[in-house]
Amino acid sequence: ATSDLLNRLSYDEAEDFLLSGDYVINDVTFVENYEKSHLRYDLQIDGSDQDSSKIICRQMLILGTSEAMLVSLCRPLKSDRNYENTFVDILDSFQRLRP
Repeated sequence: ATSDLLNRLSYDEAEDFLLSGDYVINDVTFVENYEKSHLRYDLQIDGSDQDSSKIICRQMLILGTSEAMLVSLCRPLKSDRNYENTFVDILDSFQRLRP
């Protein structure tokens, strides 16, 4: 998803906003990488009290010159750990087609 509104935030403001929410945030990290710099974080969404409905999402917030981009991949928390590397590889391979 892209957003003009998200692009008005700095990475520090976005991190402060994320940490003030009512959800579980793990590992908020600013990744500095030339044109691929981004804020990366993992969040856990609890659908109910059952572990089978819990979801973990890894998201990247990438600020641009005119709009921000939010890239998100989610999987069941109880999914096979073998898929975790694939999950990370897919997200890490993302790149903007324009600045």
